Amino acid sequence: MELISDYMRDDTYRQMLNELTQKTFGFDFEGWVTNDYFKGDYIPFSYVEGKKIFNING
Repeated sequence: MELISDYMRDDTYRQMLNELTQKTFGFDFEGWVTNDYFKGDYIPFSYVEGKKIFNING
């Protein structure tokens, strides 16, 4: 397992986080990023193993 951070501009990791967000909270944040609302003020910290991500931002 690897700790990753500040990956919102990485399509692969962001998609993994978005899938987790959809399962956990029921919303999709991809439009927030692709429509240029993301300005770098959110820095996620997550564990990743294979193709699965584990978010640690409470």
